Amino acid sequence: MPAHPPKSPFAWLGDLSKLHQRDQLMLLQVGAMLAVAGMLLACVLTLFLAALAIKGVAWWQLRESPWVGMDDRDFTRCVDLAGELREAAHDVRRSEQGHLAIGDSAQREYQNLTEVFYVACGEERWSAVFAANGQPPLGHPADWLPFAGQARDSWPSGVGWPEL
Repeated sequence: MPAHPPKSPFAWLGDLSKLHQRDQLMLLQVGAMLAVAGMLLACVLTLFLAALAIKGVAWWQLRESPWVGMDDRDFTRCVDLAGELREAAHDVRRSEQGHLAIGDSAQREYQNLTEVFYVACGEERWSAVFAANGQPPLGHPADWLPFAGQARDSWPSGVGWPEL
């Protein structure tokens, strides 16, 4: 028996040329639609996985709240805001000492962060939680710094906490 020669991997293309032109066009359109649908599915899947990864990283970075009544997300936000306020207060202090032109910008940033901190982490919002846990209220951002691993006295001297 004669051995059949091995078939080329692209032999199916020759078989397609035997089809009617209308059938070839239909196969080409179906193939293009499948390719586009596959790319869209890959994009959606990539976005879903990226969102899942972002959520996972955010969950991993949460700090555990020591108080009943304050969830980990709010506690983490307050600690992070206190750290940002500390940095902004240092910027204000540096601009005052150096008489730099960025003084107004630093002061505005400090004031904006102060307002955000007051609303999100102020005594008015969390006083009931602190009272229920037998904890004096944390009114100043420096009170939150030990939870971020920084000393309370790392708050720059001379930069007061504005009354809102």
